[in-house]
Amino acid sequence: MVEVYVAADPVAEQVAREWLALTDAGRVEESYAASAALFRRTLTVTSWSLEYSAVRACLGAVRSRLLCGVRETRRMVGAPKAEYRVVRFRTVFEHGDGALDERVATMREADGRWRVVGYYVPAPWAPRRHPCCRRRSKHRMASSPNRKAEALDG
Repeated sequence: MVEVYVAADPVAEQVAREWLALTDAGRVEESYAASAALFRRTLTVTSWSLEYSAVRACLGAVRSRLLCGVRETRRMVGAPKAEYRVVRFRTVFEHGDGALDERVATMREADGRWRVVGYYVPAPWAPRRHPCCRRRSKHRMASSPNRKAEALDG
C-alpha cells in the first residue's frame, strides 16, 4: 500500500506538536489527559506511562523532528469511522541510529476539537526488516484503539 500525504494541515500539526511537547518533557500523564476519549478508553494512564516510558528510555531525548506530511483518512484499524489526520515526522532521538518514522494520529471528536488518538514510533530494539519476507517488521510500539494496528493504519 502506498501512503499519500497531503499538504500540511496546520490544526492537526499543532495538536500533534503540542501533545509531543508534553511527552518530550516527560509529562506523560498530561499527554494522556490531553488525548482523545477513545485513546483513554483503550489505555489506562498507567499502561500508557509504562509503554511510552520504556521506549523513550531506550531512545532518549528528541534531537530534531521534521514534519513529513499529514494523511487524511476516515478509517483506522480497530477504530470507529471518523475524521482522522495522521501526522508523520522524521525524528532523530539521542540514542537512535538516524531518523525514525514517528506518527501521531489525531481525530475530530464530537465537540469539534482535534485530539490525539494514537502514537507510533518503531521500537528501537526491533529489526528494520523482517528476515523472512524482507518487509518492514511489525515489531513496533503502537498505542492506538487496536494494539494490533498496522502502524496507525499506515
